[in-house]
Amino acid sequence: MVPLTQQTLATNAYRTLGISASSNQSAIEGAARRLRIWPNPEMIPPTPWDLPWLGPLPRSRNDIEQAVSRLAQPESRLEERLLWYHVGRPPAGPADGMEPVSPAQPDRHAAALAALHGAWIGDPEVADSARWRQLMGKLADLSASPEFTDWLMQVEVAGDFDKRASRDEAAAVARSLPAALAFALIPKAQAAIDRGNIGRGTELLAVIRSAGSGGDVHEAVRALLDRIEDTLAVKCREMDAELRAKLRTNHQAPEGYYPANRAASTWAMLFYGRWIQGPLKGLCELAADDRDRLTRVRSKCGEELALLALGWEWSGYFARAEATLLEALALAAGSTAEADIRTALDRCRPKAAYERDHPVRRAVGAAARKFIPRRLPWWKKAVRIAIAIWLLPVVVAAIAAFFSPPVSDEQAQPLPSAQVLEHVIANLAPSTIPSNSAVIRPDAGRPPGDSGPSDSVGEVNREH
Repeated sequence: MVPLTQQTLATNAYRTLGISASSNQSAIEGAARRLRIWPNPEMIPPTPWDLPWLGPLPRSRNDIEQAVSRLAQPESRLEERLLWYHVGRPPAGPADGMEPVSPAQPDRHAAALAALHGAWIGDPEVADSARWRQLMGKLADLSASPEFTDWLMQVEVAGDFDKRASRDEAAAVARSLPAALAFALIPKAQAAIDRGNIGRGTELLAVIRSAGSGGDVHEAVRALLDRIEDTLAVKCREMDAELRAKLRTNHQAPEGYYPANRAASTWAMLFYGRWIQGPLKGLCELAADDRDRLTRVRSKCGEELALLALGWEWSGYFARAEATLLEALALAAGSTAEADIRTALDRCRPKAAYERDHPVRRAVGAAARKFIPRRLPWWKKAVRIAIAIWLLPVVVAAIAAFFSPPVSDEQAQPLPSAQVLEHVIANLAPSTIPSNSAVIRPDAGRPPGDSGPSDSVGEVNREH
């Protein structure tokens, strides 16, 4: 069977002749004679079976003859009958008749065909993959039903054709229905993969695989998996080259390289999440029965994650590097890259543990390095240090005010002006001001005769 594209469905032979799929030999010949008498196709009157919502209906002399020729051969006649509506009321739109009104085979066939037409008209780009997988399931159930094959043969026998199809031919045509739809979707999947949209390609491939595991479909799925794997390898090489070109460090003084390495690692993380992580998950689900392919692809992605972990390590983010290495180790399990990833993980674990145990020191150090980079000129460092010293009391006061207990309404009420004046005068009275308040002595507040420790004023001032 030819791929079930929208064009194939719109140019069905029964639609071209304006008859139902249950028409016999004499009805087909009579419809062709009525159409041939019109010299201009635009003058042909419409029929109840035109179904304008399917799109343009070509009815030139050549189209009519081709339709008659296809209906004269048993195999092509079965294919055309499988893709057109039988006796009864034709659907008024693509959504009409998508659910069978009864378990009878004509109603089941009409519902599946309406769902197929509705999918091509309402979603020609296959954006709703769940809808198409459901459609593929309907077609697969219908084609695998022996009762459906029996009904096709009943229609064939009642048609009184010169060349009658056999039951084996009817069963083969019915079984090819899901595969024909799958082959119509393969070019869309190939185009998405060639554009680099691997995630879109894996979605379409999942729909194609739901058609079954027939020989032709299986080979087409393998070819698409090869194409996805090649595209994924290209993305991995792109990430690898870009990250290796940007990462730099000095093991004696690595802090100066932290900002640039952090920016490169952030870019690589976003690139991996967009172009590699999702397609890798989809490929692992679709190729679950291909162990060699899974090991090859997962190992390559694990190596890229190990390189990303090195970027986090050279950025000073050791806990994040450890988490990335653990993810890489899970992907590279059983491959040659597993040993190297374990070595990097053993090197990174002590630094990550120290970072988790001292989060405050880590945060303060990171803020200091960001505010005063090592490569900054000395005069700029001096200016920034002076600004930090000036802002430190303000920050401390703000933090203290934030954590101080709230003031009650009674304490917050202002005093009258007279009481304020008396309060100020009382505080400024000479009796309240000690005569030696300008000097902080180490023995202040001790009882007489207790000399205490011999701390100097300078030491006390330094302590305060």
